[in-house]
Amino acid sequence: MKIRKLIKKITCGFTTTILFSCSAIHFDNAMPMEIPKIKSFNNGLIGNYYFNDSILKLKEDIYYNARHFNNLYTTSDSVTLISATISITQNKAYYAGNLKFYYNINKVDTSRVILKHNSEKKTYDNNFIIFEGSFSDTLINLTKKDKLKLYKGKYYLNQHTDKHTWDIYQLGLRKDNLLSIGIVNRKDEEKLNKYLINKHQVLGNTVHLSDIEFYNFIENGGFRDRYKFKKY
Repeated sequence: MKIRKLIKKITCGFTTTILFSCSAIHFDNAMPMEIPKIKSFNNGLIGNYYFNDSILKLKEDIYYNARHFNNLYTTSDSVTLISATISITQNKAYYAGNLKFYYNINKVDTSRVILKHNSEKKTYDNNFIIFEGSFSDTLINLTKKDKLKLYKGKYYLNQHTDKHTWDIYQLGLRKDNLLSIGIVNRKDEEKLNKYLINKHQVLGNTVHLSDIEFYNFIENGGFRDRYKFKKY
């Protein structure tokens, strides 16, 4: 399951998406094309990182970071807690996480929420019914067809898809030593629409950009959904 399918299994239908978006844009080439792929991540990046943003907003839904709001559910009728990690080795980056949905059984329609979460693990804790699901997937695996590029201090993780296109993620280490992951979002898709070479309702949209167009996309704020991770 690709990072477009975590949180796609929950919001686009529970898995890639809470952290790695519901974007339906794919690239027809690994980008930037003119820059040779590199064999491995810098040693300074290798390690394990935990999701550091305090909250995550997706449409009307809010996901609270369990590291910051672990007991928040006790003050609310319903709340969703998320925890997630990214691990980077020399030739691979992957993520894993957990979602917990808390509902106060005295204040919600339990039959409705049980139906909504019928595929997830269910437990009870005093007045709360809890649904839990885990997610994991690979962002890039350099021992396979994926390609890693480095441009102006940012890594571009080019993940090869089954349809011979590329999903691209931007990765960089910020000045505050937080790892930043950038994802193409809906606003980015609007900017990329003029580069469409294929539109498919099920498989998603494929775009073709020259390197100059890709650089302009970056300079104008591309990969707008950015999430912060902190090293253990």
